[in-house]
Amino acid sequence: MAKEYLGQEYAAATNGKGLAQESRLVRIVTRLTVTVSVVVMLFSAAIVICCGLFFLSPIIGTSMMTTLNATGKDTDSAVGCRVTTLERGAIVISKLYQHQSHDVAMTDQQAIKEHYPNFDFGGRYVFIIKRVIALGGDQITMTRTPNPQYNYRNADYNYDYTIYLNGEELKEPYLDPGFGKANGCNFVQLYNILHNQSRAELQDWLSTDLNDCVKDGVLTIPQGYYFLMGDNRGGNVDVYPEYSHSWDSSKIGPLPANQYMGTCLEVVDTSVNLPRYVWDKVVYYVFFGWAWQK
Repeated sequence: MAKEYLGQEYAAATNGKGLAQESRLVRIVTRLTVTVSVVVMLFSAAIVICCGLFFLSPIIGTSMMTTLNATGKDTDSAVGCRVTTLERGAIVISKLYQHQSHDVAMTDQQAIKEHYPNFDFGGRYVFIIKRVIALGGDQITMTRTPNPQYNYRNADYNYDYTIYLNGEELKEPYLDPGFGKANGCNFVQLYNILHNQSRAELQDWLSTDLNDCVKDGVLTIPQGYYFLMGDNRGGNVDVYPEYSHSWDSSKIGPLPANQYMGTCLEVVDTSVNLPRYVWDKVVYYVFFGWAWQK
């Protein structure tokens, strides 16, 4: 009987496995520690994944006024998402390589870093942020109407311009109200590309294989390309020399789809730190997002 009792006592003390049985407090603390560790690991993984999917790009210049950089100062950054697809009307971030534009074909690396802070580290390309006007297969045409209120030295600026996409007028409520459809440099540039038979303006479209996509006043976007324009088309160089043009497709031509980096999801201040921004978003939607659901 004594041996049997001692065996039962031993089994109870060791949980039947030959191990010392932990107190209830120790078990609770252990489980909480494991739970907290798993939660922290999941949050960390979520932040790493989000930082891979999302990125920040500073918005340089005035070509997207007043949608972006509304004050004319470089105060905004775009939060881009890499897994989105190209859509007409979307604001997107794209790469523009040095060899694609005379304006950025610079050899002085120090000058590149000073003038274009959003170049990549090697100075090979710059991020440009514009609006998608047309995709591969779309056709762009333009008309212009004389405006007697204009009396500029350059006769091309004495018109109002209208863009047509696939035969229908392109509705652009996002255009800078200070300029609208009025004689902006990029309107003039695109119109001359469509209607100048000498194709002189195409000298800035450094991808010469695109020349054949302009015929009889119609620009057909090649498959695998997309056409971008800024919301601020530049105004008149006589009046607004600082807004002489936008680095968009009227200046540099359609861009190949592999230069698309992502779609702008949100506009934030340039001082925003991306990991902190992602952390705040994750915490907000996990813990507080449900409170505002309707």
